Amino acid sequence: MIFFKRLMGGDNYNLPMNLDEKQASFVANEYYSLVDDLRDFVKAKGIDYYGFLQPIKFYNNKDSEFINKRDDLYLSMETNRSLANLYNKFEKKYLEDDDLFSLTNVLDDNLDVYTDDFHMTPEGHKLLSKEIAQILKDKIQENAKFINTIK
Repeated sequence: MIFFKRLMGGDNYNLPMNLDEKQASFVANEYYSLVDDLRDFVKAKGIDYYGFLQPIKFYNNKDSEFINKRDDLYLSMETNRSLANLYNKFEKKYLEDDDLFSLTNVLDDNLDVYTDDFHMTPEGHKLLSKEIAQILKDKIQENAKFINTIK
């Protein structure tokens, strides 16, 4: 929430559900800018950077409203819609880059591995870890520089 408050101009801004479309786009672009700065910093140090957008329980990028409709919502439907819209904007920016990956659909068939709308059980982390490991394995195999270094 501090990120949103800072972006939207201080203490009068409290919740992301208050974002209109223009503000949501602004926040998504600013968040991406932070990711881009981090990526530039680690690359300047000679480190390959890979970013992952984690799954969250209420978000469904296959639904036109981007939300999983269910009865056990921790947040109101209005808040979930607003957050899901914002998350979709993050995801679209992520998908523009070769070193950023959306994992938002990894747990779509396993919603029971969430302890709330955001946090996962150890089983959820295990499923997510397997997906990340596969992506990194594929990237390592594509990277001749890395393969030549370990030979």
